[in-house]
Amino acid sequence: MSAVETGERIGLPQDQPPAERMSLPMAAPPAPEPAAAVSLTQRAARAFRGILEGKGEPYGALKVAVMGGGCAGNQYAMAIARAPEPTDIVLESRGVDIFLDSSSAHMMVGAEIDFIDSMMGRGFTVRNPSAEQTCGCGSSFNTNGGGVKPGGCTA
Repeated sequence: MSAVETGERIGLPQDQPPAERMSLPMAAPPAPEPAAAVSLTQRAARAFRGILEGKGEPYGALKVAVMGGGCAGNQYAMAIARAPEPTDIVLESRGVDIFLDSSSAHMMVGAEIDFIDSMMGRGFTVRNPSAEQTCGCGSSFNTNGGGVKPGGCTA
């Protein structure tokens, strides 16, 4: 005799047909959240549109890539592009199309591009959560924590 008396058998998931079991919440692992895309601040989007307007360009996307170089190992490259390369990842942020070089994407997850205009300089800057170390002038970075080459920044 069991501790709980019941006149009916309790239905368990394995008693249901396979199609119905798959719809049970515990039957499927949670879907992974997509990686955060590269985004622009409002200021960067405004600046990029202003650059296009100043050049008399009716359309242009911001091409973003990471290239080897600089004292920390990698540096950002940005340009105006009219069409994506076949391997580019096409994104949109604040009304601006972004063509992200697919071989750079893993180093740019969650990056935010801003635009600064100060006495120290004017241009785009990147806040990148994947960067483990940056050089003193902020123009290069690495994602492996490998350090910065002595001798200052070189482009």
